[in-house]
Amino acid sequence: MNNLSKEEYQQFYSQTGIDLDNRLMLVTNFASNMEKNITKFVTFTKTIPGFATLPLEDQASLVKCRSFVNTCTVILSIEWYEKS
Repeated sequence: MNNLSKEEYQQFYSQTGIDLDNRLMLVTNFASNMEKNITKFVTFTKTIPGFATLPLEDQASLVKCRSFVNTCTVILSIEWYEKS
C-alpha cells in the first residue's frame, strides 16, 4: 500500500474525520511526549548547582539548545522509521 500524500490525507480527514494512517495520533503523541520531556529537563536543570545563578537569558539559551537537539533527534528517527 502506498503512503498517502499530505494533500490526500488532509482531504480524506476533512471529509470523514478518520485518521486513516494514525498520522494525527502520532503527531499528538509526539507533542505530548515532547512537552513531558521538556518539563523533566527544565526540572532537572534547576537541580544543577549554579544553573539558577546564570542570567535568565543564558538559562533559556541552554534549555532551548537542548530542546532543539532532542527535537532533531526525534525527527530524524521518524524519518528513518518511515523509510524502513
